[in-house]
Amino acid sequence: MPLTDSKGVKVGGIGVDFTADYVNEVGASARRNVQNAFLVVFPVLLILVFMVSNVFTRPMIALTAAAEKVGEGD
Repeated sequence: MPLTDSKGVKVGGIGVDFTADYVNEVGASARRNVQNAFLVVFPVLLILVFMVSNVFTRPMIALTAAAEKVGEGD
């Protein structure tokens, strides 16, 4: 952030410095949070996809069986 004098002329700056340990700690914490979220969300989504796919394929399987019976002359 620039420091300005009373006339608005930039005369210096202010910065924030973090230690590498702090930056590494924040990165590790973020990775842990993402991993935990993945471990919770992925199985739930997998189950939902399986359930939805069954809802859509069950009528097609029944239709296929009926078409086979019609093809056999029943």
